[in-house]
Formats: sequence, C-alpha cells, structure tokens
Amino acid sequence: MNITLNPELEQLINSQLATGNYNSVEDLLKDALLNLADKQNRQILSQKVKELFDKTQSLPGVQDITEKDIAAEIEAYRREDLKEKWTKWFQKVEEREEIMGESVINQDIWEKGRG
Repeated sequence: MNITLNPELEQLINSQLATGNYNSVEDLLKDALLNLADKQNRQILSQKVKELFDKTQSLPGVQDITEKDIAAEIEAYRREDLKEKWTKWFQKVEEREEIMGESVINQDIWEKGRG
C-alpha cells in the first residue's frame, strides 16, 4: 500500500521514529492503530456501562443507587481482593516461620494485618 502524507504527518512519524521506540513505520502504524482500537473499545464499553446504569435505574428498588454507590462497591471489591492477597502473604510468612523456628514480624503488626 502506498500513501501520500502531508508534511505535518510525515514530521510526526519521523519524530516518533527518532525516539527509537519503533523499528519501522509499520511498527509505528501498528501501535497507533492498536491504540486507536483500544480507545474505541473503551469508549464503547463506557457507553454500554452508562446505558446499563440508566436501565437499572428504572428497576423497582434500584432507583436510589448512585454512581457513588457503585464506586463504593468497586472499592469494597478491591479491598476484599487486597485482603485476600495479604492473607495469602501472611500464610506464607507463617509457613516460613515454622521452618525457621522464629518470628520474622513484629507481633502487633502481625495481629493487625490478620484482622
């Protein structure tokens, strides 16, 4: 495929190639097109989430759910995920302590983290 570029676009491509992040114009265009597709997919997903939110607001008993409530629910999920990761970490520490025969963490910190 042959294309004709205006000087501004050619300069932009050359400046990106000069960064050393791309080995060829093809690599640059591939990355640009993948980023464009990703941006478009995120816009579509964002629109679908908004539409779903709007639809759920019309369901009985759901009208009072706000975007703030949804954000709080997402944050709670993230905290639960973090809690699970820390629990696994503390279990590994306990296993190592059993092998070593000594405590490696201050007991006060240990109890706070396990709670």
